Amino acid sequence: MKIALTVLPVVLLFDPLIFTIKNHPYEYTYFNRFVGGTKGAYGNYEMDYYDHTTREAAEWILADVAKNGAPDNTRKTRIVAWHLSSVNYFFRNDTARFSVDFVRWNERGFSDWDYAIFPVTGIEPSLLRSKAAFPPKNAACQIKVDGVPIGLVLKREDRSTYYGHIAFQQRNLDEAWTQFKKAFEYDAYDEQALYNLIQILATGKPEDIDFAMKLTNFWLDFHKNNIGALYMLRMLYLSKGDSANALSVAKTITELNPRLIESLWLTANVYVEQNNFKSAEEILNKIITLQPDYKAAYELLEYCQQR
Repeated sequence: MKIALTVLPVVLLFDPLIFTIKNHPYEYTYFNRFVGGTKGAYGNYEMDYYDHTTREAAEWILADVAKNGAPDNTRKTRIVAWHLSSVNYFFRNDTARFSVDFVRWNERGFSDWDYAIFPVTGIEPSLLRSKAAFPPKNAACQIKVDGVPIGLVLKREDRSTYYGHIAFQQRNLDEAWTQFKKAFEYDAYDEQALYNLIQILATGKPEDIDFAMKLTNFWLDFHKNNIGALYMLRMLYLSKGDSANALSVAKTITELNPRLIESLWLTANVYVEQNNFKSAEEILNKIITLQPDYKAAYELLEYCQQR
């Protein structure tokens, strides 16, 4: 027994030791074999939560620019990242050639950049598990552990989503449609382009709404339970006068995020449309508990109580 208890810990160290040697400096992303290692844990647990991959990502960009030249010699090379502190550090000696700005993963298409650096921590788990949509088409560098990417460098090949966003903000919907359609043709899994295409279609004729519904269901096929896609789906059901399915989608959103005020508010409104004032009151009371200064909730609650 003593021999066994002495030998067993040494044997159990083999797997993490081999992982450490193979994957330095990302050894802290190790997961044991009970969850299938790092590959099995992917999309269920956080990976590079200390942003270690930003160093390798920054070095890859520097090497790519040195080899292939700057994307535009008339200006600085624009880099965006979700985790600015480490990225700024790695470009601290190259501020004459590079600029670094903040961008969120879900809004990356709406900014003008040449390279984007993203550790996968913070990206929605259901997207990480989507073999069709992740990594995105413009992932020029993938920093992998156990065969799965824990950090990415995106290299801009198409700016249609950005141009479409500018046109959309200016209410130039024809130009926005043209640009977002180009973005969709470049990458059918571009969620920002899909979101805006659906928004534009939702204001059109019944056949446009039907097409928007198809795009939304396509979106949910490759990114299950995406809140933005579910919002669009609920809106489209309401546009078609289908309050029952709109309510079902609203409940799904609330289950995914019970503290999402906007979803609770729209759920309450659907109940009111159905004259289900008791259920509406329950939802409105939840809203007031979560956000006591939500004045519209008090007004609608009073309306329901009078009915």
